[in-house]
Amino acid sequence: MEKDEVELMICVLWCIWNDRNKVLHGGFARDPSSLVAYAGSFLHKYRSAKASNCKNQGFNTLHSETVVPKNTHHGSSSLQQITHQNKQHSVDTHSAGVSRENLQNIAENSSQLAQNLQVQPPGSNRPQTNVISWSPPVGNSLKMNVDAAVNITDKKLGIGAVVRNNQGEVIAAFSKPSQGCFRSDEMEAKALFHSLIWATKHQLPLALVETDALRVSSALNSFHRDLSYFSDLIDDVRCLLSSFPGVTVAHVRRQANQAAHGLAKYALELDEDVTWIREIPYPIFSVIVNDL
Repeated sequence: MEKDEVELMICVLWCIWNDRNKVLHGGFARDPSSLVAYAGSFLHKYRSAKASNCKNQGFNTLHSETVVPKNTHHGSSSLQQITHQNKQHSVDTHSAGVSRENLQNIAENSSQLAQNLQVQPPGSNRPQTNVISWSPPVGNSLKMNVDAAVNITDKKLGIGAVVRNNQGEVIAAFSKPSQGCFRSDEMEAKALFHSLIWATKHQLPLALVETDALRVSSALNSFHRDLSYFSDLIDDVRCLLSSFPGVTVAHVRRQANQAAHGLAKYALELDEDVTWIREIPYPIFSVIVNDL
């Protein structure tokens, strides 16, 4: 077996052992596809951390050997001590593997060394970007994300919903095709209506429901009522929400609702409903893995 295959196999075995411990303590084991996906994601993050650690060590060695003047006395003792610590961490990393404590110590020492040398650490001048992504629910609760898509030419509505726990594991998901062409807010309200019917059928104890339709979430969290078809749909949704004690409906950005959006688009290709129980739906496999 190749080295990469051996490393992945070790991660998978560790995940299996960890899941068995969860079951022994009253938890749930992940389905095989979720487990393998998590193992691959964990290994990728470990390799990225290790590569970053090597870059930090190279930065420390370069400046400690070529920048510091030999005849400088002011502050030299503290700088030499930091350099010695960095070299020691380099030895420890190669002999015992990359640990979280070693990475943290190296990062702190690198920052202190850079401050003494009055230079900026690598990457400090790079622009910071705020990445919006799916966030897990609080505690042991379940969260359902819902979205809708439409094919105007075929007058077809696609509905997608995915229920996940606080570890990002898929508890259940579904894609539902429906005929009809509606206004955007009506389409999103219908998607939520059918998703709640589906969640009730599968007895999913939802604590939080998220949609990227701002008007739908605002209407459900207010007492305004008119004679429009949209208000009738909102009343129907409220009735279904009463089956979930304490449930909250919240608005999220589209970037945090990608899994449900993918299932809604997939529904446009279907002729009948599709449900996944405790497995990652293949149309959104990469989205779920990135959210772990």
